[in-house]
Amino acid sequence: MKKRLIFGLILSITAIIGVIYFLGIGLGFNTRQVRTEVPVTFKVGWWSNQKALSITDLKVTIVESKLSMFNSHSIISYEIQGKLSLPRDTWQPYIEEVHISERNVQLSSEGHIATDKSISKTKESWGASNPQVIIEITPIVDTKKNNSYNAGDVIDFSFKNEHKIQSLGWGKSHYVIKCGDFEKVIVLDQNK
Repeated sequence: MKKRLIFGLILSITAIIGVIYFLGIGLGFNTRQVRTEVPVTFKVGWWSNQKALSITDLKVTIVESKLSMFNSHSIISYEIQGKLSLPRDTWQPYIEEVHISERNVQLSSEGHIATDKSISKTKESWGASNPQVIIEITPIVDTKKNNSYNAGDVIDFSFKNEHKIQSLGWGKSHYVIKCGDFEKVIVLDQNK
């Protein structure tokens, strides 16, 4: 009798774990970890070599977006291309890490911070010219001693990172991703 009870308990626990695993993967509870080529920081630091940086292109794509009642996270990919050049002897610039800053702005069309009350009164609509979130990406330049680097040499760089973002609620969420003089807009649609 005890063996049957233990066997039934183990079988029940296994079934519960299987159902939780299926719901987690199948319904998108979990979004996978992001992949990065360059380390990411959210802290500001001593960035004395930023004058060496010139951004030439920004590409942004949505990599994974399984938004549902149980998942509000998506993964975007950003590819940054640019040039580095310093007028110092043998100090070669390179991209050490990337700083990311996210802020929820929700500006009204009149330019002030929108509140739930003002949105309901004006039936505010969000879009590229009126985003809900701004994500600013800044490659951080550092230097290393390199005797083969000549002052003023131009170094091309390109890297691709992924970043996890969260939708802001039911319906469409508008994001503007900025890097240098470039801006890209993406829209996430959170449905039940």
